[in-house]
This record gives sequence, C-alpha cells and structure tokens, in this order.
Amino acid sequence: MCSYVPDGYTRDGYIAPSVHEADAESLHGELDFTYRPATRLDVVKIDAEIRIAVRNQDFDPLCAVRAEQLACKFVADRVIAWSLRDQGESPVRVSAEACERMQPFLFSRLYNIIRGVQANDLRPNQVPPPSEDDQLKN
Repeated sequence: MCSYVPDGYTRDGYIAPSVHEADAESLHGELDFTYRPATRLDVVKIDAEIRIAVRNQDFDPLCAVRAEQLACKFVADRVIAWSLRDQGESPVRVSAEACERMQPFLFSRLYNIIRGVQANDLRPNQVPPPSEDDQLKN
C-alpha cells in the first residue's frame, strides 16, 4: 500500500456485503470500485466546507442537506468506476445524485475509504497481507 498519493494515482476498492446481525437482513450488497484517494489537503478542505455548511443547521435544516451534498460530490469526484446497481440490477452511473441515494452505511464506508481513514474489506478468498509480527519473524 502506497503512503504517498502521486498525481493520477488510483486504487481498487472493495466493500463486502453488510448484514444486520439482529435479524440477518442485508443492509447492502458488495461494492467494487476504483477511486482516486484523497490527499491530506483534500480532506482538510472538505472538512472545512462541511463545517461552514452546517454552521446554522439548528435554524435551517437545509444546511445539513447542503453539507451532505458536499460529501456526495466529494465521493463522486473521486470514484472512477463502481459496481453499484439499482434494484433492477442495471448499472448506476457515478454521480453525486447517485451517492445521495446510496444506502447510508455503504456511503459512509465509501466516504471513509476515499478519505483514507478506513481500509477496504478483504475480497472473498483474498489472503490478508502478513502482519508486522509475521514479517519480523522472517
């Protein structure tokens, strides 16, 4: 995994299907995606824009909506491709509007992976990378 984000760099991502443990109902299906990871400056900028957008949310509920739209645009601007499908299994085009309609937990995971604060899930049958302890044993 690269710790520096060079210009034009993309990564492949994966979010495993999520199941609600209480009743085993699926929250969302799996998502494969290719994205441009956010740089530190990208994260600082979007965080500031969202803080400004929500300043008056106690008096104007649309402030929170505008802040969420900023987050959706942030994601859509960085996702190159994804496997998101609608209920009829037709591909969904990457856009801020599509992000607004994503299952909330799935969007949150995608947002945090792009921001660099969460890791992708392991794909089925993927072997995890060796831990630091395993590497030190060799």
